[in-house]
Amino acid sequence: MVITSNSRVTRAAIEVAPHLRIIASNATGTNHVDKLAANERGITVCHVPGQNTDSVAEHSFALYYALRRRVLPMHDLAMDGNIWSKGAAFKHLGQPPRTNAEETLCVVGYGAIGESPWMNFSVA
Repeated sequence: MVITSNSRVTRAAIEVAPHLRIIASNATGTNHVDKLAANERGITVCHVPGQNTDSVAEHSFALYYALRRRVLPMHDLAMDGNIWSKGAAFKHLGQPPRTNAEETLCVVGYGAIGESPWMNFSVA
């Protein structure tokens, strides 16, 4: 058995493995596997579509909040010790970010990520 994420499984690699019966890609796709060579040898090629569905949805929300709350600009200001002593840190950021109650977030899409439990919520 060969388990791969994105390392190429070439015809040459398949040919030198006489006992190989399965190539499992723990990624969404199998474009890095020579499927023709595997098929010729009767080797099963499988993958795990949608394996990271929840992680991608969570990451989307994390990026959204990081952008909305200006995490990187705030980090830069925190690292610049001079600006804090002048009391001018927030002048560089403009208006404070809106709160959840002040905006509406709409997720548009359909598929594994759009149907993820992480995308299934409502805000009162």
